[in-house]
Amino acid sequence: MEIATRQLISAPNAVASASDNTVVKPYRHIRVEGTRRAIVVYFNRSEFRAVDEIQQLGRELLAAADVAARVDMPLLVNLAALTNMSSAVLSKLVFLGKKAKHHGIALMFCALSPEIAKLFSTVNLDKLFPVIDSEDDLSKGSA
Repeated sequence: MEIATRQLISAPNAVASASDNTVVKPYRHIRVEGTRRAIVVYFNRSEFRAVDEIQQLGRELLAAADVAARVDMPLLVNLAALTNMSSAVLSKLVFLGKKAKHHGIALMFCALSPEIAKLFSTVNLDKLFPVIDSEDDLSKGSA
């Protein structure tokens, strides 16, 4: 069994504080980690409703795609935390797919709840992007 090394990745415009040598990450709605196999995006909330939050989420997802492109690694979006997905959030994922294609990086999704898996199937996102059961499947090479 391979142990994946994880590293928390700050957004490209992270701000360093000179007073205490800490880094303030501008990601508010997602957490981005680098592993040996992919850049992995995790959602910090179960749903997004407010327009300004969804717009910020979209910017953060695109920044994660930029990180994946810079290090030439696939982008894996872990949807385990999401319990509900609005059409606006769905459109951000579609736009993320366009950005990934533009950069030439693979985009995959994992850990879909039954409700979100049904939504992916209904709008054919599962035909556009690989969907795997879990991050472990990525390390097994099933994606």
